Amino acid sequence: MDSTNNVAQQNFIVAKLDSLTNHDDLDEIEKRQENIYISLKSASNDMNALNELSQQKYDDLVKKFEANTKCFKEMKVDLEYIFKKIRTLKSKVSTLHPEAFAEVKQRFPDIEEET
Repeated sequence: MDSTNNVAQQNFIVAKLDSLTNHDDLDEIEKRQENIYISLKSASNDMNALNELSQQKYDDLVKKFEANTKCFKEMKVDLEYIFKKIRTLKSKVSTLHPEAFAEVKQRFPDIEEET
């Protein structure tokens, strides 16, 4: 008997709560939630596409950067070799022709010595 009375009370409470709710408002809330879900899903897809594009561009730039870095390192080695050869030639010329070398050095100061 007690359980029957308890079920009746629960049904009464559910019926009262159901009468208090506006089903049109609930339908409107559900429609808005669906629209928000669609909008967020679209934004998520757009962000994923942007991330993929960004990753591709980044990978391309990394390859170019590495190639340019390698080129600069090779140029540095080449320039170091060239300047070494120039110093060697200067040394030979200054040994063979010291007066002429001194005159030229006075007229055209050495850039390496200035820096």
